[in-house]
Amino acid sequence: MTVSSVVRRLRVPAGNSAPLTLELVRPTVQAKVVPSGFPGRVRTLVLMDLLTAAGSTLILQDRLVTAAMPLLWITIMAGVRGYEYRLAQPYRDDARKVVRAGIVFVIVGDLLSATPLLPAPRPDVLTVVVLTAVLALVPRGAIHVWSTRKTATHRVVVAGHRGEVMQVLKGLQRARSHGLTVAGVCVFLDGEVPDFDVPVTLGMDGLAQAAAEHRADAVIVLPCSHLDASVLRRLGWELESSGTQLFVFSGLFDVAKARTTVSTAGSIQLLHIRATELGGPRRLVKDIWERTAAATALLLLSPLLLVLAVAIRWESSGPAIFKQTRVGLRDRPFTIFKFRTMFVGADEHLLELAVLNEADGALFKVHADPRTTRLGRILRRYSLDELPQLVNVVLGQMSLVGPRPPLPSEVEKYEYDIRRKLAVKPGLTGLWQVSGRSDLSWDDSVRLDLMYVDNWSLTLDLQIVMKTVRAVLTHAGAY
Repeated sequence: MTVSSVVRRLRVPAGNSAPLTLELVRPTVQAKVVPSGFPGRVRTLVLMDLLTAAGSTLILQDRLVTAAMPLLWITIMAGVRGYEYRLAQPYRDDARKVVRAGIVFVIVGDLLSATPLLPAPRPDVLTVVVLTAVLALVPRGAIHVWSTRKTATHRVVVAGHRGEVMQVLKGLQRARSHGLTVAGVCVFLDGEVPDFDVPVTLGMDGLAQAAAEHRADAVIVLPCSHLDASVLRRLGWELESSGTQLFVFSGLFDVAKARTTVSTAGSIQLLHIRATELGGPRRLVKDIWERTAAATALLLLSPLLLVLAVAIRWESSGPAIFKQTRVGLRDRPFTIFKFRTMFVGADEHLLELAVLNEADGALFKVHADPRTTRLGRILRRYSLDELPQLVNVVLGQMSLVGPRPPLPSEVEKYEYDIRRKLAVKPGLTGLWQVSGRSDLSWDDSVRLDLMYVDNWSLTLDLQIVMKTVRAVLTHAGAY
């Protein structure tokens, strides 16, 4: 055994409550380790498909059909790779495979029903085919729900340089619904001892061995000059014996799957990233329906708006509507409308309250702002102070959904990347609204705004609008 084949292992206790210990572990012959969840999932799907197809054929009351159709269905599902489980495969990918298999099943079933090979009426056969394909979605949906629960996670080992590994771990920590548990990391020792709360393997020679020891379902490899094509190919061979899946991280964060496509140029694999849709027909549709919806909402809510305006004037002197300059699409300033929630002249005391600022970056937030009126606190708690911004939406200065509208003083501090927020209209609500609002840090707020701009779609807008209702009712992060 050569010196390079020795795997150095560094175990870091959770919370770093004890000294770091470095131990040398000689690799042993790797036994075949069955990852958790993969084979069991496949067996469950095959069994459920057999039962589903068999149950569907009972309406035909034909023994030949009852025996042939289930076998035909699972054969077609296997042909479209319906039983090829990938760790990062969401339910919609499973559903696409079922639909694809269902189409083939309809064609084959229709052909067989027209021949003496399948002595059953054609309408009955088509009914069985459609029923089988629809019912096949049920167990896959149940497995998807189960696998995304916090208690049903898949174990992974992340491999790469220390800095990149830290970024990936932070990204996984931010998104808690991915169903992955980092069982260990494998890093290069490049200058300093890595500090992680999970077991660490030093050097890529021990990556496959570490995956086996941690009973990992998958290995995630990060871009690295040391991990060229030949190394990755050999790593794939080593992981085959344990059934461990291999993923290569693209190096991209916060890019929607719909914007990516894997292409092949000769023997080269290319990841194409679709450009952000900043104009075009769908943007026009967004503008039309939002302005129409805002005008309709203003008409329906006019009695409530009038009552709130009178209540604000009754509680404290000053106008009911607060006007402020904000920066919109392509650096264009506009006047934003809100219900006044502070005493008149509150801006004059901003410098005095600077020491109480609880936000970071360019934001200013104070949880118990003394300038806020009693009614103003209620309006902010239920986001009622934002309703006059429907006028800005009707005027085309804002969108119903978009990034947070910034102040000119904030824009002056923007770096190049942050200015990307100004490529679209600011919104009455957005990812920042449904993800914590004032409880968000500056970095998280910027990240969510940029994620929205780059990954915009009409579907995303609809999801945000639906989540906004829940966010307003729970008033989390509103003050």
